[in-house]
Amino acid sequence: ASDDYLDHLRKIVENEGISFIFVCSDEEALAISKDSNLSSITHLDSHENIKLVLNKFSLHEKIDASLGTGYTPRYIRNTDYESVQDFVHSINHCILRPVKGRGSKGLKFLDFTSTDVKTKFLDNLSANFPSNTFLTEYLPGDKYSVDSLFKNGRLMTCMIRNNGPSIKYHPPTVFAETSTDSDVYRYALSIGKALNLSGFHQIECGKSADGSVKLIEINPRLDATLPITICYNQNFYDCIL
Repeated sequence: ASDDYLDHLRKIVENEGISFIFVCSDEEALAISKDSNLSSITHLDSHENIKLVLNKFSLHEKIDASLGTGYTPRYIRNTDYESVQDFVHSINHCILRPVKGRGSKGLKFLDFTSTDVKTKFLDNLSANFPSNTFLTEYLPGDKYSVDSLFKNGRLMTCMIRNNGPSIKYHPPTVFAETSTDSDVYRYALSIGKALNLSGFHQIECGKSADGSVKLIEINPRLDATLPITICYNQNFYDCIL
C-alpha cells in the first residue's frame, strides 16, 4: 500500500540521513509526490502534474486543449465502439496502449493494412468493451527522449537522445545517439510551458510522416538510460541536484 511504503521510506530517510532521492519508477513518483516532505528532497513535480503525465490519455487531451491538435498524433479512447470502428478504417498503422501504464507495458503495434489484423482487433474489442485502452496514430519517424529539467514551465536544461525509428518494446534503450534537433527542442519548450512542468520529466516524442514532432508520452521518473547523457560531457545528476 502507498501509505505503508511512505511510512517505511520516511524512516529510512531519517535513520540513514538521506538528503536526496532519485526516483526511478512511476509507482514511486506517484506515491512520493503525495508527501510534501519527501517530495521536497526529490526531482519530482507536483502531485497533480505527476498524475496527469501518468494518465497517457488525459495527457493527450490536456496537450490538445492547451496547444492544439498539432502536438499529438491522432488518437481515440476505446469507449465508443462506432467511433473506434471509424478510426480504425481511416488509418493504416496504430499503437494500442493502456490509458495508464509504465513504459512499453501493454503497448502493441497494429498494422491495419491487414484485413485479418483489423477484423481480429475489432472482434476482440467488441467482446471486451469498453476497454481501458486507447489507440494512437503510429509515428514512423525517429523517436526521441528529451531528459528535461523544468521550473514553473520554463525549460532550464535538457539533453536529447535519438532512439531511432523502432518502437521501444523492451526498454531500457541500449543504443541511442545524442541529438541537437531544433524541432524536438522547441517541442519540449512548448510542452513544458503549456503544462507548467517543474522538476525532471522525460519527454518522449516522435516524428510523423511529414516530419512533425508529436507526443508519445512523458515520464516523471529517471530513465535507466539517463547515464548515456555523459556523452554531453555534463553530469545530469549534478544538474538535478
